[in-house]
Amino acid sequence: MIQVEDEKMIFLDANAFYSYYGRSKLGMTSEPVDEERLKKYLEQQREKSLPTSVYIEIMTHFRNNPKVLQNLLEFRYAKGLPLFNNIPDYVVSEDEITSVAYMDQAALKNYADRLLKSKIQIESKFTLLFFEITKDLYAHYKLEMTDGLSQKNKDAILGYIGRVAYKEYQNLLEERIKVELQSGYDENKEKKVLKDFYIQELNEACVLTNIIIQGCVACKQDKEDIISIVQQTYQKSIESGLDGNTGTMPCIVDTLATDQHFLGKR
Repeated sequence: MIQVEDEKMIFLDANAFYSYYGRSKLGMTSEPVDEERLKKYLEQQREKSLPTSVYIEIMTHFRNNPKVLQNLLEFRYAKGLPLFNNIPDYVVSEDEITSVAYMDQAALKNYADRLLKSKIQIESKFTLLFFEITKDLYAHYKLEMTDGLSQKNKDAILGYIGRVAYKEYQNLLEERIKVELQSGYDENKEKKVLKDFYIQELNEACVLTNIIIQGCVACKQDKEDIISIVQQTYQKSIESGLDGNTGTMPCIVDTLATDQHFLGKR
């Protein structure tokens, strides 16, 4: 639950809304919060609302139980909780929320399924953006710390890794993210599915970055056995922690956060 002090507006997150409604009525385990105290506090607040991001989260979470959705929507209306549009990519109009109030269970189920598609669309964009930022930061760091390349060489390689090499793959990756998210939501473990997929993709991107950089260094130094260097770089990447599993993110975080020489240059 977030309160904006200047405007005295309270924005409820999903957990706060569930506790306000009553988690036991939803078959949920209790949060470490005094529900009765929370309810009393919220009842005393005139300025409170439900962000559309939370609204979509609630609707998609209970998409297979339209009766529960009806109860939650009626509760929202009874408590005078207006929606606050906080997602530029999906704005809920007054007409939409009014029509939802009159939907039967079948229509409500279809509506929630459509919301899920929009949610996946939005989440895939943010996931792809975070992927590209992390990948490019990793490439930038590796190039800064690499000897044997001029600054012009490094800029050209970074431009290739950051734009050219991934331009066509970007659209493909976004579609794959959507597929993984849909699969995760179908299995009710979307966070784990997305996390595993994200780490694997990021791992491959970082390993490929290492190979491209060392391959360019080898070419600049007129090395003859480029294949051997590529193989060695791959093996060193795995040994350093880029395993596509539990070692990947710690390796990347350490790479970006612990080298004082690199950080001092920023």
